[in-house]
Amino acid sequence: MYKSFITFISISALATLSLTGCMNLRTGPQLQETNTVDTAPPSTTDLEEAIQRDIANWRLSSPKDNNAAEKLVILKELNPTNIEILRIESQIAQRYIQLANKALAKQKVPSRTTLNKALSYIKKARTITPTSTLLNKKEKQINELISINTKKKRLQEAKAKAKKKKLAEQKKRDAKLALEAEKAKQTAMENELINSANNMALDANNPPSSLAMRKPVANTPASSDDLLMFKQVDVDNQSLTLGLELENLSRRIVNRNAGVIVHANSEEDFRWINGSLKTYIYLLDSNFHLNSTSKIGPQEHPSIELIQ
Repeated sequence: MYKSFITFISISALATLSLTGCMNLRTGPQLQETNTVDTAPPSTTDLEEAIQRDIANWRLSSPKDNNAAEKLVILKELNPTNIEILRIESQIAQRYIQLANKALAKQKVPSRTTLNKALSYIKKARTITPTSTLLNKKEKQINELISINTKKKRLQEAKAKAKKKKLAEQKKRDAKLALEAEKAKQTAMENELINSANNMALDANNPPSSLAMRKPVANTPASSDDLLMFKQVDVDNQSLTLGLELENLSRRIVNRNAGVIVHANSEEDFRWINGSLKTYIYLLDSNFHLNSTSKIGPQEHPSIELIQ
């Protein structure tokens, strides 16, 4: 459309020159004026109106070959001194600022992605009017929001790191307290066992625990590094006085990576002996997997036998 407009102006100029030449031929040489007259710039009203339509319909720099920015370039080529150029540049800048404001208004607290999008509109406007004070003001505002967003993100990261550290320290303290409680429990059990061994009378109606009774009875195997014997009465009563013996045996099992055979008179006795052993092993090494088998029968002496 605008190529046709420029062609029309060129044809008009040629026609004028031709008529002048004909008049010179008919009337003879004419006197030349000493003062030259400036040629008026071509009319660009249609082009200006087209630019205004593009601005009104938000065709600022797209689509290609049909937007205000490209037509403004043509206007500057045809008439660089046109006073409308500055007003059009300001209008385009304001439109881009409106786009930036619209993007920012979508979120109560704009994210970094939103802020970058708003800033991209300002940068597009800069290609059309680089020195606009309106763009300077808006760009400064967006950069301040970006700075606030960056500081806020760093603060959140620092808080998350501090929280993680605090939880780790609390977990460490809890583990330490649990260990101290277990040690206190073991100490209490040992003291109870010692007192029981010192004060308990040996009679048929009140038999001693397996730890207090060091000398094995007839036909009962003696305890060794690879064999821990229990008194049946301790198993029947599920006595806590066996704790020290189970702890020592558990250490040997873990250190030697050994398996065990649990001897018991009944399934119930087996479950208690095996469960107690697993508990003590877990307290020593929660990652250790105990490989245990059972030998159950009335002829079995309650005991734990280590095997490799």
